Amino acid sequence: MSLRRFFYSFPIFFSVFLLQEAVVTQMRLPAGGINLLLVVALIWAALSTPEIGALTGFGAGLMMDVSQTSPGPMGHWTLVLIIACYAVAF
Repeated sequence: MSLRRFFYSFPIFFSVFLLQEAVVTQMRLPAGGINLLLVVALIWAALSTPEIGALTGFGAGLMMDVSQTSPGPMGHWTLVLIIACYAVAF
């Protein structure tokens, strides 16, 4: 049952990723920017089990790593979001 919830989250996260890349990155805010994918991943993890939270963090982090606006090395956001989403869900 919980794995089904993980697979239901993919279209939601992909839509948020597209919104992030198309709209939010174009906004120029004085103190930085907003990362919608990070916010949605942490909220989704808070409402699920730690295992699903870690899987959600993996998927969201992988999307953030393949983003054109990600300046860091590949896998950086994936590792951060796996740990953060697991901790929030725990």
